[in-house]
Amino acid sequence: MESWLSACVESCELVSVLRERRAVRALAVVDGDSPADKTASIYKAADKASEECGIRLDVLVLRRGELDDLVADGPGNDAKLILEAGTALRGRVPAVRGRVEPPDPTGITEDEFEYNMQLHGFELMGTARRMLETAIMRPEYVVAGAMFRMHMRRISSGIPVVLCNARMNYGLLMYVARSYGFAGRLLGVMSDIRAEGRLSGVVDEPVSILKKCGTVPKMPFGNSVREALDAYAC
Repeated sequence: MESWLSACVESCELVSVLRERRAVRALAVVDGDSPADKTASIYKAADKASEECGIRLDVLVLRRGELDDLVADGPGNDAKLILEAGTALRGRVPAVRGRVEPPDPTGITEDEFEYNMQLHGFELMGTARRMLETAIMRPEYVVAGAMFRMHMRRISSGIPVVLCNARMNYGLLMYVARSYGFAGRLLGVMSDIRAEGRLSGVVDEPVSILKKCGTVPKMPFGNSVREALDAYAC
């Protein structure tokens, strides 16, 4: 673990680490022109270090501009948590604004989920429940909440629409997907979106990164994704 941290510190602009009981969360900021290969290599090295040490290591890799957006945003997210509760090993730590604690995707209530899905572009048509206003959460955690509910329409239709409509931070999205074990499903959905000619130049890099890490796409939906994107004019 320490050798991975040393290598990460040498190659990144900023590194912050949050040590927990049997887990470590790390934030690594790479150069703005860094290719997908570098992010993938950081992920693979972290996975190897985690396996060798028997300690879970979740690493969030961002460019500086992506980090600045996350720390200035109102809702809580993992970048804020790692910076505020962790220890900076290298680089300038930006000021954090708004809430810090990220939502737990496994504990999002139905009201929070419905409200935020609609907020980020996907209206849950046909629901008889009155929409209740709740705390706002970033779209990356809404995607995670949909994955954990295993409601096929929300995965095959809701997630593609949110990916197209919301201001998504793909570094954070990959971090959440890898941390909570749905990277394969995310890769499957993004691959379907790309196959439809949507988000050209946007999902290419995260798709490439996940593939370079050996992620296998799961649960491709094909026609369902196309129909959802057409229905919501994405």
